[in-house]
Amino acid sequence: MNDESSDARLEATRRFRDELAAVRVVDADDLVRYLALSARLSALGDPEPLRAWTKVAQGRVNAIEALAERAAELERQLLTLEGELLGVAVCEVQDLRLAVASESTGLLREREHDLERLGACADDVPLDDEAAAIVAGYAAIVPVPPGIRLGHVEHPVGLSSIAAAAARAPLAEPPIPLGRSGAQAGSEPGSEQRGGAEVTEEEVALCDGPAPAEALRRRFERRHGAAGELSGGIRVDAWARLHEDWSMTISIRVSGREGEAEIPRPVAVRVGTMVAEPDEDAPGMFIVELKRLTADTRSRLLVDPIVVNLSDGRRISF
Repeated sequence: MNDESSDARLEATRRFRDELAAVRVVDADDLVRYLALSARLSALGDPEPLRAWTKVAQGRVNAIEALAERAAELERQLLTLEGELLGVAVCEVQDLRLAVASESTGLLREREHDLERLGACADDVPLDDEAAAIVAGYAAIVPVPPGIRLGHVEHPVGLSSIAAAAARAPLAEPPIPLGRSGAQAGSEPGSEQRGGAEVTEEEVALCDGPAPAEALRRRFERRHGAAGELSGGIRVDAWARLHEDWSMTISIRVSGREGEAEIPRPVAVRVGTMVAEPDEDAPGMFIVELKRLTADTRSRLLVDPIVVNLSDGRRISF
């Protein structure tokens, strides 16, 4: 590290300490703020504030619930924020992953999967140039370990840079398309283009009612049943169901041959631009609620591809 970088980190450490000293933990938001700032300080070589988080909470705030609530809130906000607010939100996601990975009691590990999913969602949101500048400034100051480093923190690239590079080379691999049930991954002709399907007026009309028509449900379930084998002997079976209350359930089962590498987990699921919520009582199950959406939005989501982020960094679609 050169002298300039060292000076910048020392200045940032002093600033974070001052900000932390101003935090008075009386509710969940305060505790989350304390954890985020103390995680930054821990990464910069001052672990004492993070070690003291349980004493700071003093039984007034349930840290597990506070993290879960903030993770859910950030997941919703990431889809609508832009500019400085988006950059700050991505940095907060990184802070919370740092806190869970770095704190010594292990009590926060209960929310590790939530934050893995949140990290995947954050990396799925493109950064505009202002947001990318905020994240780049964070990345230059806070040394995040590679195992928990967000893609945006590793490479804080704004939309203008993406547009300039698009003509030269793709920046990322597209999701791996799974074939319909019984087919090999990617073997279904035209499976990559399903998300661009036109929605007819008839389909919109079928979505305008208190419950989806039986024909619509059957059509949806035929379209969204898939299976395939990825490299490393990993098999993925995925299917979706549309229910009478306009909820959609998405089931992902990942398996592998005995003795092979560790089997990845599904950590985040999107239907079009909507983030699916995990069912805490059923591992591998995710839920999207369509009831409050317009008929037009419902109809488009029913033909959009479903994209699944796996814990090993791969993405699949069906």
